[in-house]
Amino acid sequence: MAARYFKEIAELYESEHNIEQGIVYFEKSADFFQNEELTTSANECKQKVAQFAAELEQYPNSIEIYEQIARQSMNNNLLKYGVKGHLLNAGICQLCKGDVVAISNALEQYQELDPTFSGTREYRFLAVSFKLFIILIL
Repeated sequence: MAARYFKEIAELYESEHNIEQGIVYFEKSADFFQNEELTTSANECKQKVAQFAAELEQYPNSIEIYEQIARQSMNNNLLKYGVKGHLLNAGICQLCKGDVVAISNALEQYQELDPTFSGTREYRFLAVSFKLFIILIL
């Protein structure tokens, strides 16, 4: 019950566009859901935290959350199909962060995490975006 209440409070803060407080309560909700082993609900809350962190330009935090969700989802037959979306979001945040070395390492890391990722549209989008980013930087 506490996890649901924290989530409701977070959603109220979200509706009031108070992102910082929304993050606090979505994190609390995710922790409680995780303690009850309700992975899907915990991941929903974590995704909100990652989204808000990205909006606040806290890209390293957002990347870490998306990658964590992707790793956890690989071990669950029902959740593994969402991994490509999580890796796409993490990759976009890598682009926003603007670290050339991290960008090139991220693509390799994502391929190692999910061997099927390199055959997806999401991977191709990130690969082209990373190449364009590097060209623009040089």
